Amino acid sequence: MAQQAPADFSHDVAQAVERRLRALGDDKVRGLASILTPDQAAEAMLRPLPVAQVSSPVNRVVGPFYTTASLTALRKVTREAIRQASARGDILRLWTSDAKAVFPAFQFGPRGELLPGLRAVLDVLAEGHEDPWLWAQWLTGRRFTESSDRPPTNAELLRAGQTPAVLEQARRTAAAWAA
Repeated sequence: MAQQAPADFSHDVAQAVERRLRALGDDKVRGLASILTPDQAAEAMLRPLPVAQVSSPVNRVVGPFYTTASLTALRKVTREAIRQASARGDILRLWTSDAKAVFPAFQFGPRGELLPGLRAVLDVLAEGHEDPWLWAQWLTGRRFTESSDRPPTNAELLRAGQTPAVLEQARRTAAAWAA
């Protein structure tokens, strides 16, 4: 997806919201207006977005990030469910230098669905190195290939259903890290 200037993105989002509100119809919009202010509606729309602030150079590689609150809103689950999924290794939780949990957005689909094969890949990578930030960089980094100007990341390959190939690459990487 191409990067847009913030003003252009904001304008395009506002237009998309306006189109969707029109599609709801006047009765539903009146109903919303009777219980929410425009600011409350905007807050509700923004709540599940990955907007955690991580002041680090890896933010450009690994981010954007969800906070626990924004991830619970996106996935429509409790904080405890997020904690348990993290403990099981179903989702990748990273800790910032100020001890805040953040969750890289690359591991979720637009409705919060989990990245297929992620748990297996994380288990393999953990055999080679214990740093989840390194795993996140490995999943989002691009390997140079002569056949492509923009080769897919390992996360993109997982999303495309290429879990066996990513697992094999993870095994080789973990072995190199452990050596």
